[in-house]
Amino acid sequence: MLSARWTYGAFLLLSLGITTAASNFASFRKRARSATKPFPMLYFSSQEKVILQSRSSDTHDKIARQIRLAGQEFKKRPDHFLPPKNHSVFASRWNEVYGNNLCCFAMYCFLYPKDEAAFDLVTKFMDNMASYPDWYVAVSYNVDEVPIGHSLYGFATAFDILHDRFDSARQRDYLSAIKKHSQTLYLILSKNRHGWSRQYIHNHAATNIVALLMGGLVTSISEPEIASPWISISRERLDFAMEILKHVTDGSLDEGVSYGSYTSRGLTTYIYLAKRHFGVDHTSNPWIKNHFWFYYKTILPGFQRAAGIGDANHNWFFGPCSQLVFLDSFILKNGYGNWLADQIRLAMPKNKPFAPSNSSVYSTLHTEYIFYNASIEPIRPNPNPCRDSKLHVFPDWGVATYGAGLPMKAGNTFLSFKSAVPNGEAVEYIRLNKRYPSKINGWKSFNPGHEHPDQNSFTFAPNGRYFITEALYGPKLTILDNTYSFSPSNESNCNQPWEGQIGECFKWLKYSDFQPGMRGQILSVTESKEMVFMAGEAGAIYGKSLGIASFYRGVLLLNPEVLIVVDSFKLRTGSKTKFASATFHNMLHAFKPYRFKDYQGAQIRYPEGSYKLFAMNIVGKRIAVTLHAGFRPEYLREGPTNYINATFPLEEDVTTVAYIFAGPLNPIRSAVAAKFGSTGVSIKLDIKGVVHEAKVTTAWRSWSKKASAAQQRIKFLGFPGYASVRVDSKLYRFGYEVNPSLLVDRLTRGTSAELSKSGTFYCTLPDFDCRNRMPGSPCSANVKYSDCVESEAQTPVGLVTGISFLLVAVIAIRFPQTRTILLRKIRSNLTTVMRACIVLLLLIWANLCCIRSDGSNSCIRITSLSGERKASIGPFAYPSSPLLFSFSLPGCGGHLLEHLFGSPTDFLILSSSDQSLAVPVDGIDSTKPDLCSWSPGNTEIGVIPSGWLTSVILRPLLHFNQQPTSRRVSKLRRRIREYPSTTLAFVDNSGFWITKIKWIASIVDRENLLPVLVVRDPRSWIYTIINDSNRQRRKSTISSLLDAYDRVNLSCNNNGATLPDFHEIANMSRTSSLSLSEKLAVIWTVAYANALSSTGGLSHPLHIVRFEDLTTNPEDASTDLFSRLGFPLGVKHISNISRIANSPSYDSAYDGSVNSHTGKVDLPTATSKRISQICYPLMAKFGYS
Repeated sequence: MLSARWTYGAFLLLSLGITTAASNFASFRKRARSATKPFPMLYFSSQEKVILQSRSSDTHDKIARQIRLAGQEFKKRPDHFLPPKNHSVFASRWNEVYGNNLCCFAMYCFLYPKDEAAFDLVTKFMDNMASYPDWYVAVSYNVDEVPIGHSLYGFATAFDILHDRFDSARQRDYLSAIKKHSQTLYLILSKNRHGWSRQYIHNHAATNIVALLMGGLVTSISEPEIASPWISISRERLDFAMEILKHVTDGSLDEGVSYGSYTSRGLTTYIYLAKRHFGVDHTSNPWIKNHFWFYYKTILPGFQRAAGIGDANHNWFFGPCSQLVFLDSFILKNGYGNWLADQIRLAMPKNKPFAPSNSSVYSTLHTEYIFYNASIEPIRPNPNPCRDSKLHVFPDWGVATYGAGLPMKAGNTFLSFKSAVPNGEAVEYIRLNKRYPSKINGWKSFNPGHEHPDQNSFTFAPNGRYFITEALYGPKLTILDNTYSFSPSNESNCNQPWEGQIGECFKWLKYSDFQPGMRGQILSVTESKEMVFMAGEAGAIYGKSLGIASFYRGVLLLNPEVLIVVDSFKLRTGSKTKFASATFHNMLHAFKPYRFKDYQGAQIRYPEGSYKLFAMNIVGKRIAVTLHAGFRPEYLREGPTNYINATFPLEEDVTTVAYIFAGPLNPIRSAVAAKFGSTGVSIKLDIKGVVHEAKVTTAWRSWSKKASAAQQRIKFLGFPGYASVRVDSKLYRFGYEVNPSLLVDRLTRGTSAELSKSGTFYCTLPDFDCRNRMPGSPCSANVKYSDCVESEAQTPVGLVTGISFLLVAVIAIRFPQTRTILLRKIRSNLTTVMRACIVLLLLIWANLCCIRSDGSNSCIRITSLSGERKASIGPFAYPSSPLLFSFSLPGCGGHLLEHLFGSPTDFLILSSSDQSLAVPVDGIDSTKPDLCSWSPGNTEIGVIPSGWLTSVILRPLLHFNQQPTSRRVSKLRRRIREYPSTTLAFVDNSGFWITKIKWIASIVDRENLLPVLVVRDPRSWIYTIINDSNRQRRKSTISSLLDAYDRVNLSCNNNGATLPDFHEIANMSRTSSLSLSEKLAVIWTVAYANALSSTGGLSHPLHIVRFEDLTTNPEDASTDLFSRLGFPLGVKHISNISRIANSPSYDSAYDGSVNSHTGKVDLPTATSKRISQICYPLMAKFGYS
């Protein structure tokens, strides 16, 4: 007895000393190779059997308990679970349930091998399935193979886990069935015959191809030559699916949470199998690294329901506990996944409609058990140490949520908003830019058929209560989503005379109808205290015949129970659309009539009271509100829906309406609304005796050339955001967040850095205290500002420029001999001369009309608001016509701002990387580094570039109409025509303009100039430049940098250029022989020291952005920069920079992928120390140790 106890104790100790099956891929693979028996082999080897079985009564008991209940239910009702003997009965209905259940029943038999009754039932189960000629559903024979995928997935799992318990005859029969159905899938996949075989990230693809891989793996033990092509093609397709998902850096799946769980079930299985069997590691893929948030930030209070976006049930089709424990075991390793899985497990509903379906309730229990790592302690997620934000944005998916992942109680409110491009931003980018041309063929390679016509839709669950829900899985009808249809229409394929969003009216979204630009977009998502604002634009998602120029929706949550929704519509000239119709759904409860004073509405009653809504007819026209109950069109799977319909006439130009939603604990006593033209709406609500004045601007873009959208928002709100709320004396801003504090930011230039003088500079730096966080809601930056102490007198550059050109014209006319020479030149190159003449006239006009007494341009102010040049924001003023100009050395990351500002509605980007758009400078290549300075008022070298800049800023369309036509120039012309008031953004990453900021300020009007400086750790920068793998680029870059280094003394004092500040460093460095790295360090120091010292006298600070922050935490860095600049940060901007920075699929000049940058370099210690000596104290100023 003692011996037995000792043996058992030793066994337990040994078990504890062995890493769990779900925590170490490599050990699994090693053990599998050394196993004496070939089976099991898919998920674990024969050597792990005893350990896994022992955990069923110990660390894994909470999961094993569910498996036991499933096994007992199987034995209790075998006729309910066993597949029919008759194949025609099996094929007569959707039959995925059998393969799904078989996984769990086999796992039960594995964990409890003494239960012979259960094992006998499993053999009978598999006997019946093995006898079928095929595993299709009859009505979709040779059309839809996903039933085969489910059956093969379960059959191969059971065959592997229980192989040694089957007699030899059954082993042969079962393997024969696996080979037959695997071959069926292989033939379709290899010939790309059906959609799933070429649509890489669709749920059918993940299911079928993983099943084929599993069939190939178990077959490879005895017949490797047969299995080899199955395994090869499966790996190739699934690896490419993961390659596509590298671009989806927010962890989402476009089909929504329910179908997303379907896809991720297959992909998490593949990631596990790929590492175990092939040594292929996908765990660093940015999509899987952020996939946890797709579950956590979409789950409603109470942990029983999920955001029903796209085709969905009330929560998940598969899992998600299996996926969550997988993520914790192999990706997160921080307890988040285990914690959320525990909450979902504990709250698992038993009754419909929230209970899991019969076909999927047991489907992932086996992998949940295998993947689970009990040594990781569950921890409630806290992605943001700066603040416990409830707000989350999925920039690729185009979805924002608030209040997810909380218990069900009063005050815990869930809000979601969607406005997106079909299939997500990454897929849109891949399609339109023709990435992977050998494998991607437009829409044929993707399938967002489970998405809905739901742009600008929202859901609202105050206190966790279902108030406004989606209609879930159903036909693709706009009226089934919480958005708008319009009338009259003769082109609608359903519901005439009403027409909804593009792609509607079919069982699946008709995504082939989508052309570039047909999309929704989230414009702003921000919170202030417990208030939240979300806004989106979806006018482009409607058919052109309707003439909808804009459909703007702003959603403002004032407290956990009160929500304001503002909808604004602008019609195109000549539009025949007369009416708009909104719908608001509830899948559980019918709406009852309600009226608030003169406003019609509806209500839903819960035990604590009524949740009410009413429509406000701001324009004075009646809004007809009707209630509908029990609506169930064909294919609406989750039961009938109940909805409110609000219909109203449209104005010829702009129409704005508002809806107020309120709960029982926050009654509305009064509501007054006023419209301010086409700019916005002001609504005053008395909530329990407290007056809330909410202002929501609808000016997301400008429809005229007189004022930009930002200027219109400033005029309405007093700042360039999207909304504000005043409660008593407190004002809360949304869409523009600043928390400034004054800071004198001194750079001491002493002998230790070989700098010659001290000074103070006007700049802003990000607060670096909020770095190194899990991806999640961005943290507000603590913006720091410093004093301005320097200014210089300026001379009339514009006047001299204009006079210079006039003198040329006079000389040509006055002196015949000169005129003859000119005429000969003209005849020899007529085209060039004509272009030059046009540019000459343009420059003369631009410069003569725009001079001031101090030499700076006044024309740039023409578009300023009448009587109001700028609006004060905190300690600094917002420019009336902002011009953004970024500066950096080549390789320091300036090019990343092209992606960050890459939104045509907000910015018109001119980049130094585009040779055709380079600023012309006489005798100098402005696309290469140059350390020489240009003083304000420079009349020798700055004539042509000043005219060029003035022309671009003042009349960009006229300017580019004179440019030689190219693809880039044509694109710029189209953007200017469509968005005439966008902000110009010059992105210079050449290193040419970094020492010429004073001169630029004198040309473009210092009060409108918003300068940005992109900096990089000099050690990292130098290492990257010297070790660039592109030999030709390395040689060219180093050569141009060294040329700039040599010019500091040789030619900076020629042609009007001047020596840069701190040129003494370069002088002193020539007294000794410097290495290449030391010369580059000198260049870095001179360039960035000049950039800082050049900002004196500017009206706005020099905003500093670190390359390292853009690449390691792009969301926070973007939020910080936009808040300092005074621009609202749209989700499109976050999506752009996140995709570039987080995905290894995007190349960065000199670095390979941006994602690969860690900030660590392999420079010799002595070299690194020498660089630090030269570059100190600038390095310290920029936060580099």
